[in-house]
Amino acid sequence: MAALMEGAAAAAAVKARGFAGILSSESAGVMAVMRQNSKWALVAPGYGYGDDEAPDDPLLEEFKAVRRRLFGWHDWDRVAPGAYLAPFLQVIRSVETSGPITGMALSAVLKVLKHGLISEDNLDAAEAMHCIADAVTLCRFEATDPDHDDVVLSKILHVLLECMLCPTGRLLSDDDVCNIVQACYRIGHQSGKESALLRNLSRHILREIVHAVFRRLPHLREASAAAAEGVHHIEGKTPSTPKARSAAARVGTGGGEVGAEAAAVAAVAEMGPGAVPASPTKGVAAAAATAAAVAANPIESAAPDDSTSPRGGGGVGPSKPHGEPFGLACVLEIFRFSVSFISLEDGTDENAESMCAFGLQLVLASLESAGEDFERHAPLLALVQDDLSRAVLAVAPAGHPPVLAATAATVLQLYMVMPLELKLQLEAFLRMVLLPLGEGRGEIPQESQRIALECIVDLCRQPNFVPDLYINFDCDLERPNLFEELTALLSRNAFPVNCPLNATHLLSLEGLLAVVAGIADRSTTAAPTGDDDDDAKAGPALDAIPAAYVDIWGSAAAG
Repeated sequence: MAALMEGAAAAAAVKARGFAGILSSESAGVMAVMRQNSKWALVAPGYGYGDDEAPDDPLLEEFKAVRRRLFGWHDWDRVAPGAYLAPFLQVIRSVETSGPITGMALSAVLKVLKHGLISEDNLDAAEAMHCIADAVTLCRFEATDPDHDDVVLSKILHVLLECMLCPTGRLLSDDDVCNIVQACYRIGHQSGKESALLRNLSRHILREIVHAVFRRLPHLREASAAAAEGVHHIEGKTPSTPKARSAAARVGTGGGEVGAEAAAVAAVAEMGPGAVPASPTKGVAAAAATAAAVAANPIESAAPDDSTSPRGGGGVGPSKPHGEPFGLACVLEIFRFSVSFISLEDGTDENAESMCAFGLQLVLASLESAGEDFERHAPLLALVQDDLSRAVLAVAPAGHPPVLAATAATVLQLYMVMPLELKLQLEAFLRMVLLPLGEGRGEIPQESQRIALECIVDLCRQPNFVPDLYINFDCDLERPNLFEELTALLSRNAFPVNCPLNATHLLSLEGLLAVVAGIADRSTTAAPTGDDDDDAKAGPALDAIPAAYVDIWGSAAAG
């Protein structure tokens, strides 16, 4: 026992030295980059020891103080993370630091999260995660050239993703998570002039965050719609009016930014040069409050004109203290945010189609992570049945291939995870989207017809799709004969008429084979029915008859 305790103590000491070494090296790296900047170039060089007489900047003093204490900490679970994170977060928040300095501080925070320096057993872990999320989403740095700025913005995205993926990420509050999602979206889509690499990285990070958030859904308690309200609103689409667009485009170039929630928020953007609009995650009342605060104290709130921020709010102080770990309210807001992208206006371009497909991909990511648990939460199920279904039925009939492919994947996943809750929605999608597009008449692109047929074939391959279709629709006098319509479509398309055999014919034939194969599988696996006397009268041939079959003619012939 003593040997085991000694071994555990030695391992803990090695771990403590490793953590201290990580922070020491990261602190040295940030200090070195700071001293290369003209603002800190006159500071006498030092290594954190014996420099009391040298004139020093408060930021550098913070790093020196931390480095003096690092190797004296032996139980890191009892050390408040703020004690060693504070200087890095101050650099990230500071409007005086350049992009390279901010990038080094972000890299340090990323390493802290990846190496697990903040333990779930630490009593201050939740507060530390809130401080990291708040500082990074309100990160400010001096803009230089677009390439170097993109590097820093990419690091912001990676830090925010790691905040969600690390074990202590579950301690973030609803508002923290919504601010993270808002910042990730704004980094890649705010001005419309972002590089393709940054925009695609932003979308990738958002998909991963959606996966991380919805993986927590199975562990959440059921809640009513009223209990799920009160979280910050996440803005999705770019404002449509020219004035709102010009206000929103100012993010990252000084003066903060403004969303398009309402005219009152847009009016804040038209204030004087000292004004800092509200955080994009807050409503109109918060915007008015922020405007009043700025007017009352412009010196503390104003920000320089050459700084960049992913979330906005510029000189606005830290957000309110964190609450409970994130729950259903955050999940609902992120799902609404995802659905908000699923729309197409007349005369849309390739970028609009890409954004619509991106929204469908976010929805698909949520369904893949926890689709089976949507039914346990009535507010979330209502969003699927109403908002999502309405949005999908609005964009899919146009037949744009990228949007249609994402729609087909989403509908297939919906049927796989909640087939009992979407009877009317399935009927509408089949009759309004798949069957008309699968027919291929008019000006429907051949690629769209192929995508529709592929979706039909995938649905027919599901074990219960054909019986569900037949029982719920064809056997219901008040519903259309969907199974009949579907098989008729496949039969027509499977036979080439006045044209050579092509992929459309083969896909339709594959769909018919899937229907027949499903019938055969159910026939061989079904249990026999009836009493022993009936089986004796009917003969041994009825032993393999499926459960749904009732032998009328055999008993009649037997007399």
